[in-house]
Amino acid sequence: REQALANGTGTHYKARRCLLCRSTDLTLALPLAHSAIGNDYLPTAQPQQEFAQNLHLCRACGNCQIEDVVNPDILFR
Repeated sequence: REQALANGTGTHYKARRCLLCRSTDLTLALPLAHSAIGNDYLPTAQPQQEFAQNLHLCRACGNCQIEDVVNPDILFR
């Protein structure tokens, strides 16, 4: 999944490892609703892809991260 994102063929992947230390010891710290990309201006109402916003805590290093890692080409277009 990460490779597809790196190749630009995927929209996102679920982070199952810490993005800093690569530990798999993640725990759900704050459940949040799915959300569309916040800075994506649309002149007319249309369906948008939503991504998980759940905040996970790495018990190994203390990093907090969002569950869905979104392709930067989508985030910053």
